[in-house]
Amino acid sequence: MVYWAQYGRAFVPTSRIRGGKMMRKVKGLICAVLALLALAAGSAQARALEEQPAIRSVTMAGNTAILCYQDSTSDILACAAAYDLETGALLACGSAVLPEEELGLVSLPLEGALPDRYELRSFLLQRETLAPLCEAYTCVKDGSEFWNSGSSSLPKLSQEEIIALLADNPLTLPDRIYEQVPSATAPYAPGTLTDEVLQAAAGRLNALRRLAGLPEAALSQELCESAQYGAVLLCAAGTLSHTPSMPADMDPDFYRKGYLATTTSNLSWGVGLTEAVDGFMSDLNNASGSLSVGHRRWQLSPYLGKVGFGACGSYVAEKVFDTSGSCSYDFISWPASGNFPSELFQREEFSLRSPMWSVSLNPQKFGNISNASVTLIQANTGRCWVFDASSPSDAFQIQFDNMGIPNCIVFTPGLDSYSGLYEVVISGLTYQGEKTVLQYQVDFFSAEQTAGGNVAYPVDGGNIYFDADTGTVVAADPGVWNAIIPAEIGGVAVTSIGQSAFEDCDRLLSVTLPHGLTEIRAWAFCDCDYLQIVYLPDTLQSIAYRAFFRSWELTDVYYEGTEQQWRRISMGAENDELDFVTFHYNYTDPS
Repeated sequence: MVYWAQYGRAFVPTSRIRGGKMMRKVKGLICAVLALLALAAGSAQARALEEQPAIRSVTMAGNTAILCYQDSTSDILACAAAYDLETGALLACGSAVLPEEELGLVSLPLEGALPDRYELRSFLLQRETLAPLCEAYTCVKDGSEFWNSGSSSLPKLSQEEIIALLADNPLTLPDRIYEQVPSATAPYAPGTLTDEVLQAAAGRLNALRRLAGLPEAALSQELCESAQYGAVLLCAAGTLSHTPSMPADMDPDFYRKGYLATTTSNLSWGVGLTEAVDGFMSDLNNASGSLSVGHRRWQLSPYLGKVGFGACGSYVAEKVFDTSGSCSYDFISWPASGNFPSELFQREEFSLRSPMWSVSLNPQKFGNISNASVTLIQANTGRCWVFDASSPSDAFQIQFDNMGIPNCIVFTPGLDSYSGLYEVVISGLTYQGEKTVLQYQVDFFSAEQTAGGNVAYPVDGGNIYFDADTGTVVAADPGVWNAIIPAEIGGVAVTSIGQSAFEDCDRLLSVTLPHGLTEIRAWAFCDCDYLQIVYLPDTLQSIAYRAFFRSWELTDVYYEGTEQQWRRISMGAENDELDFVTFHYNYTDPS
């Protein structure tokens, strides 16, 4: 058996998984965790930590919670403890010292000598630490009703409706941007944007507001004129600032109009108008360590009734400090509850940090939220994270500044992408004077893959995407870690793994391909950095060029057929990784 602790983004497996499907499922992994933790508790003397460690992640199964901590005695010590959720009793605990860059999915063998870099020991933890988790988990376990974010008068959208909404309001802009070209040098002139460009920007903003369950903001000519002055001032000053200095040759009245706009707008540099709207929503390029989502909060204000846009050169000003609108709501979240496109909540290539969750609570309905705690649960694996006052400030904050509305809770587990179902549980709240626990669900899906007519099929860690016309698995969500692919999806036989279908799935550990599958196309499992085990059917006829290229952690191939059958498979070039694995011929899945 092996011990699995999920911690952070990267995966660092160090031993092999054995057995059939059930042993590869989460329940089996959790049983292995408990076994190791019990061993650690029995083999080392328990000790109390002088300082309370912060909970970093949790895996739950039945009435048991397995918590990963950051030990106060070391910056690079990952600890785990198992609790009984009914009694709060500590069942067992253990820890592993790791280099910081290798904090990830850690696999420790139960039998034999441990690698030198690992240190097992036991420790006792105060039961009070578990109280927020028990409260949240009990609420979920009792099947309490899930809340919906946004306006109570706007229904949640289906995946198909979301795809159509985004297709109708794309990021692309018309070739012609300006009706009158602005001048950022003397003599200064504000210029004007074309109606088509302004409508595209407003349409994109309102599409994102509709995802959040909020009504549209009307495009205001007055606000657009003001924003245009602000964009020209920024371009003239050559700096992105809410308080730019006045250029020496600028008329004071022009500067006053521009300054009024820059101090009351979201500001952007380096992208077009529609891309700026998306950038304001992600807010990923604030200073490292900052959990500010102020631009997002202004765009998602329930009181935003009018909006204006201005652009000059690479500078954009978005006038969103408006309070002329209204709607009835309990809370506003991003990502919003219900179906949500994963493409809108992922780390971009040059972003300074991972995506941040935000929940803005209606201050007229909710009381003081200073003692709120958040539990984020990845539903299909049971993994979750707990955030409270003891969490690091770069992972959890409660913000009261008036950006759109106050009462905003911001948190991040540090993941760079999301797929599948997540549950958010917020405790320590009062709603209209009564204690309450707010909980809602977000179901991430790939709008790009689904828009192509592909069928989403859930596996561990996310979805795979199937082209029913060709019988081909064409893509997978980046969070997939265990892909057990059935012989049929929607009544259609699975016969092929498409080109680059799992490429760069750097969380993928194990793949089971079905009987009836005949081909694995080029690059299918290329750069799957931690792929260890592949289960292949004896119906397989070809493995194309570089299908397993640079999947260097691959250790075991379980093959249904004989060695002679394997040698008859057509093998493409540069699949050398298969020359260094252990083959298990005539394999039959015990399940």
